[in-house]
Amino acid sequence: MVAMNQETLLDLWGKARYWIAFFGIRRLVSAVVTGVVAVTLVWLILRPSEPPIEASLPLATLPVVTTTSTPSYVTVHVAGAVKSPGVYRLAPLARVVDAVTAAGGPKSDADLERINLAQVLIDTEQVFIPVRTTRSVTPSITPRHRPTTTIATPRSPTQQETPQSSNALIDLNSASSIELDALPGVGPATAKAIIDYRASQGKFSRVEDLLNVAGIGPAKLAALRDLVTVAQ
Repeated sequence: MVAMNQETLLDLWGKARYWIAFFGIRRLVSAVVTGVVAVTLVWLILRPSEPPIEASLPLATLPVVTTTSTPSYVTVHVAGAVKSPGVYRLAPLARVVDAVTAAGGPKSDADLERINLAQVLIDTEQVFIPVRTTRSVTPSITPRHRPTTTIATPRSPTQQETPQSSNALIDLNSASSIELDALPGVGPATAKAIIDYRASQGKFSRVEDLLNVAGIGPAKLAALRDLVTVAQ
């Protein structure tokens, strides 16, 4: 067995020497190197390609951007002292003055000083325009009393005389609405204004205090001066 192996080796060695002698040592080395390079190139070409790094990485989740749409108009309810109260649609960022204008403008008794005309409107809100109220021009220092209601006693036809036909003067601090209404130039509204002033501001200290009552001016005071009095 050993002898056969030796013979085989000798045979191979003989063949190798033959090829070396035939090709030359340099050609044989070049052929071996070329074969190794060729095998390496074939292996590089045919080997399975690795997946790219980008494909192996998980995709980043982009945040969802939510956009809010701006309304094309605002709807407001305009009420109070305007010419045409109601519900109106106005442009975004419209102001209170635009709502008043859309409602036909303010009435003559509208009190625009009590509201902010430059305020930006908000959708579905109400814009209320208040009415101007009459205030006393003279500061009051008399303590206020609770409002009282005077009940007039019906008089007989013979007793219902006008102040011109009677010498008795009407006391501004105790007269009823019927007595005040009987005075010349004084109607139900002015009589009520006198009683309201008396209830809120206290008793009249002089006849000239009638100028502080709404609806009474110098001409009407001159007509009433000789018909009324103030009891202390």
